[in-house]
Amino acid sequence: MYKRQAHIQQLLPLVDQQGYDGIDIDYENFAFADGTSTWSQTRPAWVAFISELSAALRERGKLLTVAAPPMFNTSQNGSSGYWVYDWPAIAPHIDELRVMTYDYSTNAPGPVAPMPWVEDAVEFGLAALGPDKFSIGVPTYGRDWLNATSGAGCAVQNLSSSVARPSAAFQQIAADTGTEVLFDDTNQEAYYSYNQALPDCTAGRTAYFSDARSVAAKGKLALDNDTTIILWSLGGEDPATWDALREVAEEHARPDETASPEPSEE
Repeated sequence: MYKRQAHIQQLLPLVDQQGYDGIDIDYENFAFADGTSTWSQTRPAWVAFISELSAALRERGKLLTVAAPPMFNTSQNGSSGYWVYDWPAIAPHIDELRVMTYDYSTNAPGPVAPMPWVEDAVEFGLAALGPDKFSIGVPTYGRDWLNATSGAGCAVQNLSSSVARPSAAFQQIAADTGTEVLFDDTNQEAYYSYNQALPDCTAGRTAYFSDARSVAAKGKLALDNDTTIILWSLGGEDPATWDALREVAEEHARPDETASPEPSEE
């Protein structure tokens, strides 16, 4: 408890002195570095930390938001996602939860934010927090993975097995290599395979990334559920992203032309 209070006292001056509207807590080590065997002990300490920090911030009229990886139910087992974050328990104490629905595939080629997975997290998040306290984290990047190498020079190359890149970078690679960009309608993600030409070495790689269509699909999901999206991150997104989001917003705002007209009063 002492360490928890000491940490809160480190955070509060940061908010006060910088004149911030609040603070976003994005603590990931106990999810990704610690084993799940520690979660039953970490979970109540995490909830207490959020509760106490929230109380101190609200006394100051400040906001508290939390970024957390996906959670799908409260069963606290392998189907629950990152249940250590206990969304229902922290819900009364925060102003918004930003679910990090990305990095689904990291070790092997696959979608970064497959739509069915995102939809499951959104369904639980809306039930636990409601649309006003929930926001969908949407990637504007992707990853590519090394599949195979050919050539004597490959031995001296620094070939990363998995590389994260902004979406615009993947589009440029496709253009430079003359590679057709494909689109997975189920997962709502762009992908392709290409050859990376290096000195006396050819590296075959497979890429998945979130293009304008991917972001727009998540935007539509948010609008259909009266909630919002948060983009991670800005600056390297598909240039068509903003027009795609505007189109989704405009489509959402249009009256439903298939709806039956209201009967007129005579």
